Formats: sequence, structure tokens, C-alpha cells
Amino acid sequence: MEIIEYFNQQRFQGIELVFGASAIRTRDAVTLVQALETSVIDAIMIGFPPYIRPTQQQAVAYVEELLSHTSKPVALYNNPGRTGFDLAPESLYTLIRRHPNIVGYKETGDLQRHVGVEYPEGFILFAAGDMRLVENFAAGPCNGLSSVAGNLYPLEIKSAVERLLRKEQVEAGPLEDIVAQVFSGHALVNIKQHYNRLGIPAGVCRAPIL
Repeated sequence: MEIIEYFNQQRFQGIELVFGASAIRTRDAVTLVQALETSVIDAIMIGFPPYIRPTQQQAVAYVEELLSHTSKPVALYNNPGRTGFDLAPESLYTLIRRHPNIVGYKETGDLQRHVGVEYPEGFILFAAGDMRLVENFAAGPCNGLSSVAGNLYPLEIKSAVERLLRKEQVEAGPLEDIVAQVFSGHALVNIKQHYNRLGIPAGVCRAPIL
């Protein structure tokens, strides 16, 4: 809530603000979404409850309850490696059909199951992270990127994605070197150290990530 209030007090120009909302208890996630609905945040990224591993029906009900509290554009975030839950394609299609304000989907699971699927016009399928970036765009289904490496190399990542979206050839090697550098050790530590060196206070990571 403090983070939302911080953004409400700022005057950002020329930037789209996307805020993630997720909680083990639906009512806690609802509280977040209600605060975001009246905030300066442009769009909400809804993640699934971690650890409790809901059924597909329960996950759909969770998303629909959150959607009932917002009119903002929404992207869903499927991260089975961290939550223990994997949204089935059929559940995703059901939610998209019922709720036109679902405009994107961030996928860390199997991207290949989205190949050949026709999504609504303007729908963004985000690759979650920078691994296999060229492959995910050139041969895969992605037309958006949620980047980690872009925190350290924004111009390089932005240029590569723009070229890939134009169906231009992009050499994978240099991008893979950038990604490897960012993820050497721990990406969050590297990002914070980078901004601290620039004079932008980013603090340190919480233990055990030191």
C-alpha cells in the first residue's frame, strides 16, 4: 500500500505503470486491486496465489473476483516455477472470452503451447525474462517482453525487441552474453549494485539474498 501511495504522489511522464497484485488469500488481493483502481497505475498484472496450488476452477474464480474490482487493463502472470500452479490454456481462453479488459499474458511456463493460437487484436503475450529472447520472438509466439536484463541494458534490449517485432534478423550471441552477465551470481543483487553505483539509491537485497 505504501508503494501505491508513493506512486500516487509522483508525477511520472511518458511511462506506463504496471503493478503486480497477488496474494494467498483472495481478500488480500482484492484489497490491493481496490487500491490500484483509484491510483495512478495504468495497468494491473494479476499473479496467481503462491504455494497453495489452486485447481483450475479455483484459479479462474480468483481472477474473476479480482477483475470485478477494476476497470483497468489487466495482464495475467503465469509462473508455475514460483507458485506451484500452472494455468491451463483452456482456463486462459475462458478468462479472455469473458473479460475483454484482459489484454496480456506473461508466461514463464511452456511457450510452445501458445504457437498458432489466435488471441484478440492487440493482445500481448509476454516472454517472462530474457532467456532465449531471440527464439521466443523469431520462432515462438511472443510479441512482448518482461525483461530483467533491460534494467541494466535498456537500449540494447529495447532495440533487439523492436527489430524482432519487425521480423528483422537479430544475432542471439551478444544478447545471450548480456543476459549471462546480468544473471551472474544473482540478478537482483547485480541490478541494485548497478543503480547504487550510478548514484540512484536502490538499497540492498533482503537476506538471504545478500
